[in-house]
This record gives sequence, structure tokens and C-alpha cells, in this order.
Amino acid sequence: MKIRKILSLTFLALCICSCSESKDVDEVSLKGQLVKLDEGETGRYSIRYLFRDMAYVHDYDSFDLSVGKMSPTGLQKLEKTLVRGHGHNEFQRAALSQDKNGALYVLNRPMDGDKMMSLTKIPNASNAETIKDQTKWEDYNFNKLPPVHQFGDSFIVMSDSTILITGAPSKDMKHVFSIVNFKSQTITPLDGYWPEDGSPADKIYYKLFRYTYYSGITWNGKDKFLYWNGWIPLTFIFTIDGAKMNIQSYMYNKAFQPDVNYCTERLHCCTDGDRIYVLYADSDEEGKKLDGFNEKCPFPMGNTVEVYDWDGVKQQVIHLDKLGREIRLSEDGNTLYLSPGDTSHGDEYIYSYKVR
Repeated sequence: MKIRKILSLTFLALCICSCSESKDVDEVSLKGQLVKLDEGETGRYSIRYLFRDMAYVHDYDSFDLSVGKMSPTGLQKLEKTLVRGHGHNEFQRAALSQDKNGALYVLNRPMDGDKMMSLTKIPNASNAETIKDQTKWEDYNFNKLPPVHQFGDSFIVMSDSTILITGAPSKDMKHVFSIVNFKSQTITPLDGYWPEDGSPADKIYYKLFRYTYYSGITWNGKDKFLYWNGWIPLTFIFTIDGAKMNIQSYMYNKAFQPDVNYCTERLHCCTDGDRIYVLYADSDEEGKKLDGFNEKCPFPMGNTVEVYDWDGVKQQVIHLDKLGREIRLSEDGNTLYLSPGDTSHGDEYIYSYKVR
């Protein structure tokens, strides 16, 4: 009798677990609102970064970065703030990040390479005027830093002296992530992730390039980090313990194929402290699923956004009414922005969606 009772309870527990695991994920369809530029703006722009309510916009004609206030209905008062060039307080290739206190960090890299040249801290980035006040800028030259191959356009300000990058020192390239101390000018490559994908042993540089270029990293502001690869469906949550990173969970885990140079599936992500948004793209500009390389649409587009918590558990699926390649999230987590990404062959547009 006891055995029968135990078996019954075990069966009931398995049923409960099974039901819990197979719980349907909420799906919603949203209609977007066109975000308008200021009247008189005729340039070709692409949103590169969105920090708080300030959008940093790349101008295709001058390659400078302008900043403007973003809202669900408009991008207003675009002003040139970061100038491309070789002069003092000019940047050849600028990658941006922002810390918890609102300071803007500008990582400068050469136009024809991937090594880091310097880092500039702009303490108050609340508007264009404070950003342009160069008397407040703090510059950290990387002359004493060992050569570092850093390909991605995103990095994380972890403290008042360290940043997390995708990349590695040239003498130790078998790492995808590294921590740079920009005050002491040292770099610590993180062990724990150098995937086995069949790449030739003598192609380390090329392999590092594939896992870092057109990739992204962000975090929840505490102890968990998110990585995604823009070439293939690959994204995961990880933690850092000293000089080692530990993968916690995968959302997508597709391996590179060394003999295949093009993938018809791509991802783009954005996050806040609670949620992870993953845009999945596998279609052409008309929404037709790609089954191979399309010269007219070399970069896939998509309108399906999956929402996860920071444990990697899927919470929701959002179907957008427009197609795009990149997504960004407002500071309050209420608005998702969709754009076609850094593409100069077509019109730039931004649509906003209320997700909370």
C-alpha cells in the first residue's frame, strides 16, 4: 500500500513538473508608431546607441555622431557631439558605453584596424551641451597597454577603472572576453569560452573576429552578462568569477561552420535589469524567409522578439508589424525601438512599440 502511494505521489509530481515545463508562453502582436526626426533633418542617419533617453546617431555623410532626445514619437534636437578625425578630442572609430552614474565612455579605435587607442570619460552626458564641454573630458591613453584586438562596437563599464570588452590581447587571442583596467593599462583575458567549431588551428585571428565582430555584450547592472553574435544565432547569459567567465544558460547555440561564410539567421539583443529582448531575423525586406544568400538583402530582417528573464527562461513572444535588424529599449523598459540598423543603401526608419 505504501509503495502504491509513493508511486502515485511520484507520478503526480512528474505531471506537475511536466505541466510547468510545457506552460504556454504568452504571445502578443504589436503595432508600431513611426518615430519622426526633427523637421529640416535631411541627412541619412542610423541609431548606434541609446542610453537613457539620449540617442547617439551616426551620420553616413560625415561619419560624425550626433545626439538627440528620443521619445516614442520623435527624435529631437540632433546636435553633432563627437567628431570623426585625427585631431585632439576627435575619434577615428568611436564605440560608446555608459556607466550607472550617467557618464559616457568613448573607446577610440583606428579606422583601418581593431586595436584600442584611448578611452575618454565624459562625466555628465545628460544633454548635448554637457557632452560637448570638453573641459570636463577625462582622457586615458593606451600607449602602455599591450596590443589588443577588440572588434565589437559594445563594451561594459564595470567600475571606475575597468571595462569588459569582446576581444583579446594579440599574444593570447584564444579568448572572446577580456577585462581592461584603463587606469593601470592592463588587460585580463577571461578563460571559460573558446568554442570548438572546427576552425583551423592556424586561423585564430579569423576565429576571434567571427566571435567578436558584429557581436554585442550587455548586463543587468549586477552580476549577470549577456553575449550575442550577429552572424549566427548564438546568445547566452554568463557570470564572471575573477579571470574566468561561466556560461549560465543559452538562448540560442548554433555553431559556426568554417566553410560557410554566410548565415541566413541572425540576432540582435537589448536588455534592462529585468528582461532580455532577442530579435530573430531570417527574412528579406518583404518578409519572405531566406533559404540562401540574397544579394539584394545581404543582411536578414525580422519582426519576432523573444523575451527572457535573466535566468534564461522565455517569458513572452512579441510579433511586430514592421521588419528590422536592430532593437533598443528605453530606460524605463516601456518602449522597444526597431530600426533597420547600420545600412546605407536604404531609408532609415525607427518604430516604437509599447511593451509594458
